[in-house]
Amino acid sequence: MRIAIAVFGYRRLPHLRRCLSSIEDANRDTKFPLHIFLDGYQGTDDAPNVSALRQYTRLYQQNRPLLIEIIERPRNIGLKHNIISGLNQLATAYDAFIVLEEDILISRYFLEYAKDCLTFYSGSSRIWHINGYTELSLYALGDTVCTRAMRCWGWATWSSKWTQLNTDLGYILSQKSRLMYYVNIDGTYDYWRQLTLNQYQKLNTWAIFWYLTIAMSNGLCLSPTRSLCAHTGNDGTGTNVALSDYSSSHLSWDRKPSCTSQELEDIDYLKALKIYLRQQNKLHYPSPFVKFYYRLKRFFLRLRFFSVLLFLALFMII
Repeated sequence: MRIAIAVFGYRRLPHLRRCLSSIEDANRDTKFPLHIFLDGYQGTDDAPNVSALRQYTRLYQQNRPLLIEIIERPRNIGLKHNIISGLNQLATAYDAFIVLEEDILISRYFLEYAKDCLTFYSGSSRIWHINGYTELSLYALGDTVCTRAMRCWGWATWSSKWTQLNTDLGYILSQKSRLMYYVNIDGTYDYWRQLTLNQYQKLNTWAIFWYLTIAMSNGLCLSPTRSLCAHTGNDGTGTNVALSDYSSSHLSWDRKPSCTSQELEDIDYLKALKIYLRQQNKLHYPSPFVKFYYRLKRFFLRLRFFSVLLFLALFMII
């Protein structure tokens, strides 16, 4: 099977340097060809960082014996179009690919794991996506499980599956009644909101369309029960993520995980994921009652502050 690694970068050289270093450590045995897609700068403020990143990747390419191709976009096309067009390009030359963005670190076992999964499930009509990242650590469930939850912080798929990507917003919205509850993990987290934000041009992202394509095809994702990838982009430097640390992950595998799993959604994993997502939902999308409580609290804090100021002003007058 012909497999390639695709890395997508923009302006964050420290992140990309760490990403490429982790790939190099993991790729000693697999020796997959590496294709680096670099977006053009959006504004003059980004130009120096974009230029520095490109210079580094050219030097990196010269000093490595493996096949490394660098694709430099002449203008800014955004992450969504960079990924979609880049993977469409690779789909014409490879059977499958492993996808990373510049702010992803991988375990030394991730590439071998992805290769085994891509090979083992190459003829499956149900497995569409290989997760490298998971929020959970569920040792008791074995090495891997099947889940509806697509994770894009280090992943892999087949060209035959990727070329079925559906970005027809009108068609997807017409399927809302059968899709929304399912992709929201039975109503525990509002992933559908990403599609709505794309609809009203508040976001311009690709992952929600891939997630929905998998769901519309009755597909599943194979996921490790502990993470093989870590996301380092929640430090305020990214364009589509907020400043946060809840996504940090420890790459705790001391061996390559087995990739065999029943092609059915794992119920125990689903239950654990629902509990986790409900907690995250409370953090990111609090209920109206919680919002009202905090607004009321802020009001009384401000009222107390102005009361103190009024008291001091009266004291000075007297």
